[in-house]
Amino acid sequence: MKVLYKITMGACLYLLLWASSGKADMIINGQVIDVVKGNVVVLVTDKNIKASDKITLQVELYGVSVPDVNIYRAGDQMIFDVEPYADEAYMYFANNILGQDVSVKVLTVTDKCEHLVGIMYKDEVNINLEILTNGLGKFNGEYIEAEDVFLYKEREQQAKLDGIGLWRESMNDSEFSFKGEKIGEE
Repeated sequence: MKVLYKITMGACLYLLLWASSGKADMIINGQVIDVVKGNVVVLVTDKNIKASDKITLQVELYGVSVPDVNIYRAGDQMIFDVEPYADEAYMYFANNILGQDVSVKVLTVTDKCEHLVGIMYKDEVNINLEILTNGLGKFNGEYIEAEDVFLYKEREQQAKLDGIGLWRESMNDSEFSFKGEKIGEE
């Protein structure tokens, strides 16, 4: 059974105040300790901080939607709805990000303060763009800034042209039910 992680009330208030202040970018350093779903990971803050001050946060990858496994109950049965290439996307996180030290440039906090939305870097490599480049996800315009739309869509388009990951077979966007490209379309 998956453990659910929530942002503590104190951390939530701090993040909301920061988000509304208009100050410089917030960078959080930490280690990825879990993959909750396709584009949401759990991060525990920097190992150099004393244990009592560490915070566990959920981080949604900005500009990216990744296929995942949806589990729900129908009566007495558990239903597993596995989106195409969900295993491949999960294995990318498991092999490349899980247990690794990363930095997250926090861009916003979700409405209900359930998680942060940001750009994840490992060794100065933008993981969000790597997901698109490797065809493991689609562009998601939900929180995207206008200046980033072209770059993110360009990475997805190149993966399509190269036939990588999700785009390996002759599939079209309508075959994917995850939330890429629903918002931010021109």
